[in-house]
Amino acid sequence: MIAIVDNSIEPEIYDPVGHWRPWLDVPWRAFTARLGEFPDPAEFSHIILTGSEASILERDPWVDSEARLVREAADSGTAILGSCWGHQLIAYALAGQGCVGRCPRPEIGWIGVRVERTDDLLGPAGTIHHAFSVHFDEVYDLPASFDVLASTDACRVQAFRVGDRPVWGLQSHPEI
Repeated sequence: MIAIVDNSIEPEIYDPVGHWRPWLDVPWRAFTARLGEFPDPAEFSHIILTGSEASILERDPWVDSEARLVREAADSGTAILGSCWGHQLIAYALAGQGCVGRCPRPEIGWIGVRVERTDDLLGPAGTIHHAFSVHFDEVYDLPASFDVLASTDACRVQAFRVGDRPVWGLQSHPEI
């Protein structure tokens, strides 16, 4: 079963669960982070951490609870996929505050993402994926335990995997 952690602040404006729903043909359950709702990783095989209108740099109290969830789930071997803000949260939770910051140049719209390293999630190196992106914060300076999988000219860490763990972050929004 998949847990979707909905990180939206204004669900009337941004509905990430609604965007993910058509792509999921397995049982799933949504949790609302801003309300303090989080899954028990032991009850789910996969966790999706959605994007957010929030900044990873200006954290509300619920963010630290979600960071603890990420650490617990990663340590237990639960598969995790974070998109946009969720990608940044994984980096913050597993690599520290120094690995997230403001973008020198935000990416907004459809962009070409270069796969730099072959991985099951994105396919072979050299591939270009067109993805929707809206971000003002980004991930950078990851430790060696993270493998950078994809980049753009404006954002060096468009995608990563945490070593050989089933933990991935994507700066773009694959659900859109």
